[in-house]
Amino acid sequence: MTTNGEPDYEPLGIYLNTHKDEIIDWIQRNIRQQFTPTGQMFDRLANQITREYPHGLGIDNMHRFLTNAVMCCMWCGWFFQATTIELDQKFNPDYIERFRTIINYAFEMGRRHGKRRR
Repeated sequence: MTTNGEPDYEPLGIYLNTHKDEIIDWIQRNIRQQFTPTGQMFDRLANQITREYPHGLGIDNMHRFLTNAVMCCMWCGWFFQATTIELDQKFNPDYIERFRTIINYAFEMGRRHGKRRR
């Protein structure tokens, strides 16, 4: 914890905060504009997300990013827990909560940044 009671995200939190414009700009420049549904798991989840969170015309970038984030976060939770259960000596079980915290921190940082920049 920091002196003001906030969780300590250093050095990754400092890196994200320092490079947030560069990260967001990189993502904006590298967005795939064309999307060809294949019926794979990503598409099925994207369709479910689009039904529950309608925005724009069908599956757009917002839905693709949300689908990707949901899938990656779910995989991270599974992987980190499975690694802990397997008693991998190189994996610190405390990382599970720290990883969840940094994922949430990055989301909130982007949200705050979005209020200032579009």
